[in-house]
Amino acid sequence: ITRPSCLCEGNYSVTFCCSKVKFLFFAIHSRRLSADGNIFYYIKILTKKKKTMKKFIRSTFSKITRLVLAFALIYVSMIFYLMLSERRIAFPRAIKHTEARNAIQDTNLVKKVYCELPDEIFLEGFLAQHENIPTVLYFPDSDEDAAQFMAETQNAKNVNRLTFNYRGSGENKGTPSEKNFLADAELIAKCASRYSSKLIHIGRGTGAIPATKTRTENTPLILIDPDENFAEKITSKYKIFFPKFLVHTALTLTPEDFQGNAAILLLEDRSIHASKNETFKKNHPNIASRKREGQTLAEILDLVILPATPKEK
Repeated sequence: ITRPSCLCEGNYSVTFCCSKVKFLFFAIHSRRLSADGNIFYYIKILTKKKKTMKKFIRSTFSKITRLVLAFALIYVSMIFYLMLSERRIAFPRAIKHTEARNAIQDTNLVKKVYCELPDEIFLEGFLAQHENIPTVLYFPDSDEDAAQFMAETQNAKNVNRLTFNYRGSGENKGTPSEKNFLADAELIAKCASRYSSKLIHIGRGTGAIPATKTRTENTPLILIDPDENFAEKITSKYKIFFPKFLVHTALTLTPEDFQGNAAILLLEDRSIHASKNETFKKNHPNIASRKREGQTLAEILDLVILPATPKEK
């Protein structure tokens, strides 16, 4: 065996030069390599190390693949579960808000009213009416007890307040769904007309959809942190686990829903919904907006209700 010219003298390393590439061939810790040394022994060690490295790479790749597949299975399972639960997610049953109900009972200014549906379900509602002033019909968010609005606005002076819980919410029976959501809202608006011939519709969150679609062209409208459709609300909550294109609930607001001569106002109430409100303003630049800015909801309604009412001829 001829010693390469680049072979290093010493007891600790041997370097083999091949063209322009230099790499560590093997290490000798016991003695110097000589012409009569057992080169095949070191080749055997190197071959064994190569096999060990290949085995390690295959094992690592297999573990990573199994981990990725496990996460993919969990992700797909979560999406599938959410898709099966879409009706309950889009139309939840709002639980009774005990504190709000106790607050409005203590005032003695709010009375319970009911609206009967065709399937003999009675929707509970709340009415605070004491003077000949405008009456607002409030459509709550999908997971909101209507009593919360009554408690939050109990100090309002310029408006009478009327609101109903949806099917299945509060003390109401029944199962809410996309099929009966707008139909029930139409009957709620009809029941509300018994208490006032001139109503102002208010809708919060997804309640903006029935508030808008059940009004006439001359009905003033106030939208509080509105959701334009159910798909965006669901996706904003569950992110990548429930992409918008997988949501089947099709209820949505369109530009045609805002036609008419009546005043329409976007009320920006809670800062957590700032991004959603900015999107709404970009989609509907002709709709006026106002921020609550430290005022209570009762105070802001007192300020905007009368200007929002159509002028008498």
